[in-house]
Order: sequence, then structure tokens, then C-alpha cells
Amino acid sequence: MNSSMSETSEIANHFNSDEVLRGLQHHQKHLTPYADFLKDMAKAGVHYYIVDMVGRQVTYTSGRPEEAYTEAIPVFQ
Repeated sequence: MNSSMSETSEIANHFNSDEVLRGLQHHQKHLTPYADFLKDMAKAGVHYYIVDMVGRQVTYTSGRPEEAYTEAIPVFQ
């Protein structure tokens, strides 16, 4: 097992959608490995994310009402 994947990250108490977007954009440009992406999401206050393949979107959230960032999943051609 990759030791970096077994690390735990402290999740920030405050949700920051700008930081979520920044972390996503950085990862989507292949500038971070997945373990670092998870750390970035924890620092942004994301507790979990929900993938909706039918609705073609991913929602990153703290789990509290009104604290979420939703991103469309692009259509692959």
C-alpha cells in the first residue's frame, strides 16, 4: 500500500469553496497526486464528495447545509 494514501488529514472547520475550486483545478491539470488532492480538499473543509453519474456532477461538501461546491462532469467524446 502506498504510505501517502494511508495518512489522515485534519479537515478544516470552515468550508471554503474558492479553495475547493483551486484544489480541483490544480489536480485536473495533473499537478498533484490524488493523496495531495485529498489533503487540499480537507484544508478547504470538504468532508466528502458525492458523484452523480446520471446527473453528471460531483458535489464537494462539508455536510452542512449551504456548504457545497458542485462541478459538472464533462461529456467525453
